[in-house]
Amino acid sequence: MSRKALVLIVLTATLAGCGGSQTGELTEPVDGEPGGPAETGAPAETGSPSEAGLPEAADGSDLTACEDGNCEVVVTESDEIPVDPAFGVDLFTVESIEQDTVTVQATGAGTYLRVTISPSGAGSLNGILVKVVAVDGDRAVLNFST
Repeated sequence: MSRKALVLIVLTATLAGCGGSQTGELTEPVDGEPGGPAETGAPAETGSPSEAGLPEAADGSDLTACEDGNCEVVVTESDEIPVDPAFGVDLFTVESIEQDTVTVQATGAGTYLRVTISPSGAGSLNGILVKVVAVDGDRAVLNFST
């Protein structure tokens, strides 16, 4: 038997001894069980933006709420936020979200503006103030106001 085959047999036998549950089902610890969220101090994730690390946005993820220049929304990269062309631009696009900056561009007829804002900071795009309320991974809460 070759050395390679022997190593493969030993590795297979070792991994077989490391199996989980007898039925092959994956199980997760329940709150209060050893290793569960209550014991580790880890928060239980529910999937909603407000409970997964971001504060609740007044308008949720309804980007059309921003048309009048006043809203607070959860955004991800490449989100397009329509605004009233009376502002001289008609679309904001979330260009990038990083832990230390959010970049938003504004476009309209003959207009291209771009602002990079740090969390808890603000910038202005054609008279609309853009504030970064919070950043969590690839999502952010932005507040737009006139």
